[in-house]
Parts: sequence; structure tokens; C-alpha cells
Amino acid sequence: MSSTEAFRLIGRDDVVALTEAVVSGARSAPPAIVLTGEAGSGKSSILRHAVRAAGGDVRVVSAAGGASESSADGLLARLLWPLRGFASTLPPGLREALPEAGRDLRCAPELARDAVLSLLEAAAVERPILLAIDDVDRFDDDLRDLFVGVTALLMTTGVRAVLTARRLDVLRGVDRPIRTVELVPLAPHHSAELVDAQPGQPDPSVRGRSSAGRVGTRWR
Repeated sequence: MSSTEAFRLIGRDDVVALTEAVVSGARSAPPAIVLTGEAGSGKSSILRHAVRAAGGDVRVVSAAGGASESSADGLLARLLWPLRGFASTLPPGLREALPEAGRDLRCAPELARDAVLSLLEAAAVERPILLAIDDVDRFDDDLRDLFVGVTALLMTTGVRAVLTARRLDVLRGVDRPIRTVELVPLAPHHSAELVDAQPGQPDPSVRGRSSAGRVGTRWR
């Protein structure tokens, strides 16, 4: 796992450190977090860093919301395709609930969630898994609820999850709380540092506007 010194997103050091701890499976870290905030707040950059920092010892399963997809089952089937060899270890009922490419699968949402979670856990016996989902709120309702539902059930398994979302209301109805971190606008001194780091220096009036903001992170 690389250190935060190797990757610095101005004003987000605490979030980067927490994300690295989640991915590495640190005992003090939660098994999953959801990064929320406006577009451009750094959520996706931190998620990409987490994927890079995971290293070869961690199997990464990733997806991004908003991509054109005719079938949620098709997207999920492709996402889980690298783990298909572990399906044979599941009970028949869960194995049959897993999506397959070219097959339109309709089963109870709770069964689909349990099947995906069981497959991830089975694969994690071999090596840890990072579930990295960007813009989870931009998936259709069924797929969004499945990803959030799986994330909420992660407890002490070898599966870790980092999700990003612009809207926190995607977590409504989840039985177990998920650790959320809101990336709010940067504090003025961090905004000024960000401006100074740019190749070209803006007009002083622009600097003043870009430096307006609040302290950088809210934890829940």
C-alpha cells in the first residue's frame, strides 16, 4: 500500500489515509466507506488512487455508474465474470441467482444481493477483494440498491468496498449504517494552495473567488 505522501490531493489527506486503511484491511478501519460530494470534489480521484494502491495482493472488482448499459444483469455479469470460478462453491439457490451474460435474470432483490455477496466472500478466501464503485447513485435503482446492500452487509470478511456518490440519499433504507465521508468545498488556505499549484497563475480576482469555501471533510 502506497503512502499518502506518494499521492496528495490538496485538503484531502485525511480522506486518502482513511481510504488506504479501508483497502489494506486495517483493524481500525471500517470494511467499507462511501465518499460523497459535489462533482470535482475529488471523490473519483481518491477512488482511483485506492485501486492503484491496492496492489497485486488485492483483487479489484470495479464499475462506474452512468455508462450506457442496456441490461443491469448484463453489466453485473461482466463485473463478476472474473470470479465465475468460485460460483461452484455456493449453494445451488445462490449460484442460480447469479447473473449470466445473455440471460435476463429476475429474482428477489434480497436473493440477488446475497448471491453477489456470497460470491465475493468465496473469492476473498483466496485473496482479498476491493469492490470499487464510482458514482453508485448513477446506476439504475436495482443495481444501485444491490451495490449499496452488499456494501452494508460487509462486516469481517476479506471484502472491502469504496463507493462514491454525489447524493447521500442513495443510502436510504439500508439496514446497517455505512461509514460516509462528505467532501465539502476546501478551506480558503487549501484553495489558495491548490491555485498556487497550477501551472499558470490566475488573475487575483479569480484567486479570491476560488479560495472561498468551508473546511474540507465531514465524517459520519
